[in-house]
Amino acid sequence: MADANQYVADEVQPDLLKMEYSIKMEFDKCRIENSALLAKVELARCMAELACLSLDKRIEEVRPYNKEVTGITYLRLTDTFKVLDELSDILYRGGYCNLNQSDNCKRGMAIIQRKLTDCDIISRAINESDKLNPADKDG
Repeated sequence: MADANQYVADEVQPDLLKMEYSIKMEFDKCRIENSALLAKVELARCMAELACLSLDKRIEEVRPYNKEVTGITYLRLTDTFKVLDELSDILYRGGYCNLNQSDNCKRGMAIIQRKLTDCDIISRAINESDKLNPADKDG
């Protein structure tokens, strides 16, 4: 499965770089110092939050069919998100920039979310992983 994860990561990487640049440009417009560093931190924070929200959504979708699905909440990146959120607050030092009002940032996040849940990308990733790691047919 690690190969499948890498395949998806490779599919999304160009969009993550574009998103990071879009965040940096917004920070520059807001005259926030260290915009390149902060853009990296903000992108990591956003991706950790997206991971938490996505897992929560999947749990809610599966719960009617399997009540035990809540047992996977240990996969949630809550602590990572909290640390990155606190780090962002410290690094902004009173600066503020509303990225939710940026068309580029909103569009970038929508593309990333779509790609991370795209059935075709996930299917290709699994197929590629299966090619690299064929099942042992003898046993």
